[in-house]
Amino acid sequence: MKNLLTILFAATIMTSTFGQNVNNQFEILIGQCSSFSSGNYKCNPYIKLANYIQSIDRTKAIEILKEYAKTYKYEDQIIVLTKMLFQAKKDSTLRRPLIGSADFMGNTDYKDWPNEPIEIINNIPFLITRGYSLGGEPEPSLKYLEFCIENGEWTKNNYCIKKEEELKTGLKTLLNSKKWSTELSTSDKTFIEKQID
Repeated sequence: MKNLLTILFAATIMTSTFGQNVNNQFEILIGQCSSFSSGNYKCNPYIKLANYIQSIDRTKAIEILKEYAKTYKYEDQIIVLTKMLFQAKKDSTLRRPLIGSADFMGNTDYKDWPNEPIEIINNIPFLITRGYSLGGEPEPSLKYLEFCIENGEWTKNNYCIKKEEELKTGLKTLLNSKKWSTELSTSDKTFIEKQID
């Protein structure tokens, strides 16, 4: 009986520690992801975060996402991560997050960027809005996450750390995209190029 209690106690400690480690790792990684409204958005931290989330059990991953969305501390980050991790089911679309009117570049519009606020190229999440204007309150990230869980499906994209050349190739693909209706300004090009610094 004493041995059984010892084993159960040890198992409880290990399970508890595992849960704390998972959350601690997520906390560290999401803390390295800049808000898309900060003007300092970088692709790599989001790739690392998505890679970590995909390395753990999906049910646990979704629990962690919900837990952090409930804090309202990482609203922009959870929106980006949701767009990275969930995709529309076959023959359907996922609505955009209701976070304001997007300021797109190159005379483009919502129809050009169904994954707004990001465009995923070679599993690299580039930010394709310069910001948002909003008259009221934005949709909470938790509400949008729950919508995508219910109406979408887990992505087939497999996020992994990118080499510098891979990031540059993705950047070149975006800059040369035929989606741009007008040539990007020098400022817009710099805004996008800085995302892989």
